[in-house]
Amino acid sequence: MKINYEQAKETRRDARFVYNIRYSKEVIAVSQSDNIPDFEDHFNWFKDNFQQYRFIIIDNKRVGFLRKDSSNYLGISLKKCCRNKGIGKEVLKTSKGRAIILTSNPRSFHCFMRSGWKLEGFYVTKE
Repeated sequence: MKINYEQAKETRRDARFVYNIRYSKEVIAVSQSDNIPDFEDHFNWFKDNFQQYRFIIIDNKRVGFLRKDSSNYLGISLKKCCRNKGIGKEVLKTSKGRAIILTSNPRSFHCFMRSGWKLEGFYVTKE
Protein backbone atom coordinates (compact mmCIF):
# COMPACT_ATOMS: atom_id res chain seq x y z
CA MET A 1 0.00 0.00 0.00
CA LYS A 2 1.51 3.31 -1.12
CA ILE A 3 0.67 6.14 1.24
CA ASN A 4 1.16 9.77 0.24
CA TYR A 5 0.50 12.97 2.12
CA GLU A 6 -0.93 16.33 1.13
CA GLN A 7 -0.60 19.47 3.22
CA ALA A 8 -3.97 20.94 4.17
CA LYS A 9 -4.85 24.35 2.79
CA GLU A 10 -6.89 27.17 4.23
CA THR A 11 -10.02 26.20 2.28
CA ARG A 12 -13.60 25.27 3.12
CA ARG A 13 -13.09 21.97 1.30
CA ASP A 14 -10.17 20.99 3.54
CA ALA A 15 -11.93 22.23 6.67
CA ARG A 16 -15.05 20.23 5.72
CA PHE A 17 -13.01 17.05 5.21
CA VAL A 18 -11.50 17.37 8.69
CA TYR A 19 -14.85 18.34 10.22
CA ASN A 20 -16.70 15.36 8.75
CA ILE A 21 -14.21 12.89 10.23
CA ARG A 22 -13.36 14.73 13.46
CA TYR A 23 -16.97 15.21 14.49
CA SER A 24 -18.37 11.87 13.34
CA LYS A 25 -20.17 9.99 16.11
CA GLU A 26 -17.50 7.24 16.16
CA VAL A 27 -14.66 9.71 16.66
CA ILE A 28 -16.53 11.87 19.17
CA ALA A 29 -17.19 8.74 21.26
CA VAL A 30 -13.44 8.31 21.90
CA SER A 31 -12.40 11.98 22.01
CA GLN A 32 -11.44 14.22 24.90
CA SER A 33 -14.37 16.50 24.18
CA ASP A 34 -17.84 15.70 22.95
CA ASN A 35 -18.47 19.32 21.98
CA ILE A 36 -19.43 19.64 18.32
CA PRO A 37 -19.03 23.17 17.00
CA ASP A 38 -21.05 24.39 14.06
CA PHE A 39 -19.10 24.30 10.83
CA GLU A 40 -18.52 28.08 10.66
CA ASP A 41 -16.85 28.06 14.10
CA HIS A 42 -14.73 25.09 13.04
CA PHE A 43 -13.78 26.81 9.79
CA ASN A 44 -12.71 29.97 11.63
CA TRP A 45 -10.53 27.84 13.93
CA PHE A 46 -9.21 25.79 11.00
CA LYS A 47 -8.06 28.92 9.14
CA ASP A 48 -5.61 29.57 11.98
CA ASN A 49 -4.55 25.92 12.36
CA PHE A 50 -4.69 24.31 8.90
CA GLN A 51 -0.89 24.00 8.76
CA GLN A 52 -1.10 21.32 11.50
CA TYR A 53 -2.91 18.93 9.14
CA ARG A 54 -1.64 16.55 6.47
CA PHE A 55 -4.11 14.45 4.55
CA ILE A 56 -3.42 10.75 4.11
CA ILE A 57 -3.74 9.81 0.44
CA ILE A 58 -4.11 6.30 -1.03
CA ASP A 59 -4.85 5.74 -4.72
CA ASN A 60 -5.26 9.51 -5.15
CA LYS A 61 -8.07 9.59 -2.54
CA ARG A 62 -8.10 11.23 0.85
CA VAL A 63 -8.63 8.55 3.46
CA GLY A 64 -7.91 10.52 6.63
CA PHE A 65 -5.59 13.01 8.25
CA LEU A 66 -2.68 13.45 10.62
CA ARG A 67 -2.57 16.40 12.92
CA LYS A 68 0.57 17.48 14.77
CA ASP A 69 0.06 20.49 16.99
CA SER A 70 2.63 23.02 18.19
CA SER A 71 3.39 20.86 21.25
CA ASN A 72 4.31 17.92 18.98
CA TYR A 73 1.16 15.97 19.89
CA LEU A 74 0.03 13.72 17.08
CA GLY A 75 -3.49 12.70 16.19
CA ILE A 76 -4.70 10.46 13.40
CA SER A 77 -8.23 10.01 12.08
CA LEU A 78 -9.46 7.92 9.18
CA LYS A 79 -12.70 7.84 7.27
CA LYS A 80 -14.97 5.11 8.61
CA CYS A 81 -14.65 3.04 5.41
CA CYS A 82 -10.83 3.07 5.75
CA ARG A 83 -10.52 1.79 9.31
CA ASN A 84 -9.33 -1.72 10.19
CA LYS A 85 -7.33 -2.03 6.97
CA GLY A 86 -3.82 -1.43 8.38
CA ILE A 87 -3.64 2.16 7.14
CA GLY A 88 -3.28 3.69 10.60
CA LYS A 89 -0.54 1.24 11.53
CA GLU A 90 1.42 2.02 8.35
CA VAL A 91 1.07 5.78 8.87
CA LEU A 92 2.13 5.57 12.51
CA LYS A 93 5.22 3.48 11.67
CA THR A 94 6.72 6.53 9.95
CA SER A 95 5.36 9.16 12.35
CA LYS A 96 6.99 10.54 15.48
CA GLY A 97 5.85 12.69 18.38
CA ARG A 98 3.57 12.27 21.37
CA ALA A 99 -0.05 11.25 21.60
CA ILE A 100 -2.71 11.23 24.26
CA ILE A 101 -5.00 8.23 23.93
CA LEU A 102 -8.05 7.90 26.13
CA THR A 103 -8.75 4.61 27.88
CA SER A 104 -12.08 4.65 26.02
CA ASN A 105 -10.11 4.13 22.78
CA PRO A 106 -8.25 0.80 23.15
CA ARG A 107 -8.16 0.23 19.37
CA SER A 108 -6.12 3.40 18.91
CA PHE A 109 -3.80 2.45 21.77
CA HIS A 110 -3.10 -0.97 20.26
CA CYS A 111 -2.54 0.56 16.82
CA PHE A 112 0.11 2.90 18.25
CA MET A 113 1.75 0.04 20.15
CA ARG A 114 1.86 -2.24 17.07
CA SER A 115 3.48 0.62 15.15
CA GLY A 116 6.49 0.87 17.45
CA TRP A 117 5.32 3.57 19.85
CA LYS A 118 6.05 3.22 23.59
CA LEU A 119 3.98 4.01 26.63
CA GLU A 120 5.59 6.73 28.77
CA GLY A 121 3.48 7.54 31.79
CA PHE A 122 0.22 8.67 30.27
CA TYR A 123 1.71 9.25 26.82
CA VAL A 124 2.77 7.13 23.88
CA THR A 125 5.87 8.36 22.10
CA LYS A 126 8.19 7.49 19.24
CA GLU A 127 11.57 9.05 18.48
